[in-house]
Amino acid sequence: MPFLLGVFLYILYLDEYGNPDDWSQNRNFVLAGVAVFEGEIQRFTDAVDSVQSTFFPQVTTPFEFHAGHMNKGKARWPLLQRFP
Repeated sequence: MPFLLGVFLYILYLDEYGNPDDWSQNRNFVLAGVAVFEGEIQRFTDAVDSVQSTFFPQVTTPFEFHAGHMNKGKARWPLLQRFP
């Protein structure tokens, strides 16, 4: 197998919130993403785990951060104070 110079792998995470096809029920549509270089995955994971342990020290298993749940106060997110 030939050695490839300049080939990089990025992991892309995308999340959406809202429905772009039905503006009558939702005035917002958000599409957000993060691209992380493969060599930085562990550091990125550690940073996200740090956010969880800071705000949810009683939860010891990893969980997903869903924008829709955070925005609507679903699941464990009502534990956070909502800002005006």
